[in-house]
Amino acid sequence: MIDHECHVLILDGFKVEKLETFKSLIWTFGSLLGVPMVQNHLGHKVIEVYDRGGKSIEEGARYHQTRQGAYVHNDGVSDPLPIDYLILACGQPALLGGESILIDASAVYAELMAFPEILEELKCNFFFENRGMSDEEQLSRRPF
Repeated sequence: MIDHECHVLILDGFKVEKLETFKSLIWTFGSLLGVPMVQNHLGHKVIEVYDRGGKSIEEGARYHQTRQGAYVHNDGVSDPLPIDYLILACGQPALLGGESILIDASAVYAELMAFPEILEELKCNFFFENRGMSDEEQLSRRPF
């Protein structure tokens, strides 16, 4: 089911024997929707979420490399083009955790219209970290 208004694609009921087959299916669906964007400085366009057993977020790891939960964040802030679709696919359900919270930015904006001073503040430039998108950590400034 594709919801064009909210840009959500829900795929359910796939029975595949191998994780690689599942990943191939997800890649195919994503490629049909558009051009997958680069996810890291190595040029990868798919990122697997699992604990690598290394650094924590505070030590420089990206959230998807740890057991730590992620904060509410804006995917693709370092990409100048807006994201049309965000694909989250679960190939192996976690025994515990693994929740995802998706927030419709249009709905948030509609609520914030009642607070014009806050909207004006959010249009100012904020610092964003470019963690994982280049060999060197960089900061960029852009509106929220």
